[in-house]
Amino acid sequence: MEWHEDTTLFSATIRLSGRSLVLTIPKPLARRFMLKDGQKVTVVGMWKETPLFEGMIGIYLGRFKVAIPADGFELLVENPPKSLFIEGSENLKLQELQDLVTKYKCYVTHRVDEQELRIRGIFNGLNQPSMITPAGKDVEKIAKDLMNKLSKKGLKVVGMKTFKVELERSMDPGLIARRGFKDIDGIKAEWVL
Repeated sequence: MEWHEDTTLFSATIRLSGRSLVLTIPKPLARRFMLKDGQKVTVVGMWKETPLFEGMIGIYLGRFKVAIPADGFELLVENPPKSLFIEGSENLKLQELQDLVTKYKCYVTHRVDEQELRIRGIFNGLNQPSMITPAGKDVEKIAKDLMNKLSKKGLKVVGMKTFKVELERSMDPGLIARRGFKDIDGIKAEWVL
């Protein structure tokens, strides 16, 4: 994997502060990378000779980690018929699940255990432009609606529950910074060295 140069460039002057040299990072760059006062970084000197000797000081921030609260549901279907699956696989042929993915950007998984089919859906705000997703009672309503649709298709849905989970992923901090944290309660983002 190669490093990519950001579009935000600036000229700066190294200054003396006490017995150290310091460099001020401008606000646009600090916002874009969501830098915080007191944040730990690794500083490394770099150079190349081609045939001129060039030098650079790199500030390694680490891996950007985002943890976001999400709501989900789980349905339990007893004795799912073979016609429910794509021939030769465990993939489901259920338009209702595809509709959830399309409408809500819901992450849907399923697992078959002997005579049971577990369908889980998680509403993840990181996939939405507004970062606002169904939560709480709305998730329960969506799950009940899906349960009713599956029951009308002749499936025996024997259980339903909703749950909360925290999802973690690494992503470009600029995507979060542009959207703003105020859109989602409980979002946590940090650089991990």
